[in-house]
Amino acid sequence: NLRPIHRGSTHGLNASAFHKQCDNEGETYTVVSTTNGYLFGGYVDVNWTTSLDHVPAYSSSTKAFLFSLLNVMKIPAKKFSIDKRYRNYAVVNDVSSGPIFGGMNQPDIGIYEINGLFRCQIHFPSVYMGGVGVSSFPPSNDCIINE
Repeated sequence: NLRPIHRGSTHGLNASAFHKQCDNEGETYTVVSTTNGYLFGGYVDVNWTTSLDHVPAYSSSTKAFLFSLLNVMKIPAKKFSIDKRYRNYAVVNDVSSGPIFGGMNQPDIGIYEINGLFRCQIHFPSVYMGGVGVSSFPPSNDCIINE
């Protein structure tokens, strides 16, 4: 049963609102809408969490994936699976950030509060497999989230 648990326009576009609504809710779909016309996100089958010591922590998954629904390049909707070799880095839980998909050196998709705006940083593909999907996501320097 899909049900919305966090909506930026309702609950707030900030890390604390995301974690208040999404931590320990089990599997989730994250859908991101940007001011420049992209709609994308990810799925995880593990809990989002906030560590008590405020140290970012990885969660493992072999079922996690990313997806692109709309993009300015008009590339059709696409699903991007996690590279099983990197399953231990499926998501990063960080109290000062929104959802982060992919860990290791740089996230595939990371949602952060920067100068009062919720922005995304894209370093795809890294932990998730890409191919021609790179253009399915916005450039990090132009990625302001509006929902």
